[in-house]
Amino acid sequence: MRKSVGRSEIRKGRPDLQCAENRGQGGFRILMDDFGSGYSSLNMLKEAPVNEIKLDMRFLSAADPYGRAEEILHMIITMGNHMKLSIIAEGVETEQQKVMLQGFGCNKAQGYFYARPMREAEYTELLRKEKAGN
Repeated sequence: MRKSVGRSEIRKGRPDLQCAENRGQGGFRILMDDFGSGYSSLNMLKEAPVNEIKLDMRFLSAADPYGRAEEILHMIITMGNHMKLSIIAEGVETEQQKVMLQGFGCNKAQGYFYARPMREAEYTELLRKEKAGN
């Protein structure tokens, strides 16, 4: 189950933030999606009880006119690891991106490099094959 907690909820007395805190205490993990864009900012990370951050896929896109994306990714992953947060990179499409992220300390990723979106039956079959191969 996911629950989005926006900046406006935090400013309005934090009812959804309290709900997220309660869920965290109940064994749920709280994930901040698209970290580094919009409301998924450093202030939200400071104010919300998150366990995981999922990096915005635009950090891995080809558009990087100032050559900063790789360094920003490295610093976010380092910060997250120091805070003992789980870090997930989304939008991984190449072996080079996977190796770079692993080198930065990011050990969870998703993207076309691993698999394209698929139906439940296809996913179940993929899991069955992987289990049989191990």
